[in-house]
Amino acid sequence: MNITQFPKKSTLTIKQHRFSNESIQILLILSKSKLRAGFLPALNSCLTSRLFCAKIVIMRNERENYKIEGLTITLEKASRSLHNTLRYIYALSVGDFYNVNVKDLFKISLSDISNSDVLSNLGISPSNALDDENFELLDSLFFFAFAVRLPFLNRQFPKKEKIKDRFLREVYESCVSKGAADENGVLAEFGEDFKRSLKLAKSSRTEPPFNGEWLRRWIYAFGGAELSAITNKNMFVLGCMDALIPLYYAKLMEILAEEIRRD
Repeated sequence: MNITQFPKKSTLTIKQHRFSNESIQILLILSKSKLRAGFLPALNSCLTSRLFCAKIVIMRNERENYKIEGLTITLEKASRSLHNTLRYIYALSVGDFYNVNVKDLFKISLSDISNSDVLSNLGISPSNALDDENFELLDSLFFFAFAVRLPFLNRQFPKKEKIKDRFLREVYESCVSKGAADENGVLAEFGEDFKRSLKLAKSSRTEPPFNGEWLRRWIYAFGGAELSAITNKNMFVLGCMDALIPLYYAKLMEILAEEIRRD
């Protein structure tokens, strides 16, 4: 933009400058009398400053979008890992589960919650008995269960470093767009809702326990005859998941907080 091309007499002139596909409107009010010495250099400096600020905003938006995407991927991987862990535990239950060291099972599972096949280190394969279409819905249910608890992340940060509601909502919406869903309304029955979490997280009330009660509800209602039957092996599976789900959640919240702190 060549400012010296403007006439010395003018009323109100609006010029538009484009930067990185972002429109920045700059209002130029030029005096009706002769321009004083030094006005043009000052105006040029003002425009340069505005464009620099616009560049910072664009860079900040790009960095924020990148962080939202990264957090979504972390949540998605953790839900897929927990979903697959259930299949591994079910495979163990079919065998001689009385001789399984549960501490090793938990330790390996929690060593890398982004790895859906981490339990292959036990020398077993995930059960194919649970590979039906209905069981696959659990993947999106785990994903949703983690996503609606995002507001409680703020409890891991001091007051001056609190995460904005808008950012948390965008991460939540990103998860939903990637497939997080409560198809059967099981989580809703237990009051699991993003808006409710947002309200509770700001209050002094204790965070509701994140346990496997809703998973039990889903299994008995939609898990099919094989998984919902009251047998020793199914009790072993549910017992493991009851203990593992809150541990997974706690580990995930730590990882998400670390990612947010990372610049």
